[in-house]
Amino acid sequence: LDQTSLEESIEMNTTSSLSYDSFNLDTNVADPYDQDAINYYRLREEKFMIGDYWPNQKHMTPPMRSILVHWMFETFDAYSFPSEAFFHSVKLFDLYLEKNCVEKNQLQLISIVTLLIASKFDNRHEFLMKEISYISHNAYEMEEVTMKEREILNYFNFDISFPTAIHFLHHFAKGTFCDKSMYLLSRYILELSMLSYELVNVKDSIRAAASLLLALKMKQLEWSELHLKVSGYKEADLIDTMLKLNAGIKKLIWMFLKV
Repeated sequence: LDQTSLEESIEMNTTSSLSYDSFNLDTNVADPYDQDAINYYRLREEKFMIGDYWPNQKHMTPPMRSILVHWMFETFDAYSFPSEAFFHSVKLFDLYLEKNCVEKNQLQLISIVTLLIASKFDNRHEFLMKEISYISHNAYEMEEVTMKEREILNYFNFDISFPTAIHFLHHFAKGTFCDKSMYLLSRYILELSMLSYELVNVKDSIRAAASLLLALKMKQLEWSELHLKVSGYKEADLIDTMLKLNAGIKKLIWMFLKV
């Protein structure tokens, strides 16, 4: 691992990460329903796994997806939306494209609609609705967005409440007594992983645990028995995903250096 370059990049960019996060770093506050919640998350995770859908898409490539996801991140960040909403919107986007071949001129519309749906979980949709024309550069009218939203919600049969990688990271970080620095580093790695199509079919819990493992390695710390107990994963279970995360970050750093 190229520890120095990775840490410098992340320290420079963590402040630009989504500013609001519902995660409570106070490990002294016990949640009596925490274990019940993680058990439920794991059940729902299995139902909402994403397959390799790119071969079935005639008008979208992995680089195009990365551009759209980056745009979604910047939109949420600009309006100080919670990190959970970003992860939720990207997963909705991927789940929909997994089973629906989409025309090129509809890709941004679908990304806008998933942004809007995710924002409703935090009751910020009214503000976003007023900005639709602005964020889409007048490409879509509100009526068109509303019609597509109805279509997508019907496709999911309104079953759109599911755990994402950030929910698992919250649980793992709190259960292993992460400090703020370690949590933010893990979250930043996790956010960057959303740009990579290669990781789209990796379980959210594995991606979250691998992000925490990579952060530990960068801090020259080890995956302990506590991490195994809380996450349910041995280090060996996460190495492949961790290496993909590391490779993806290096690639992004080189892209930024060339700009």
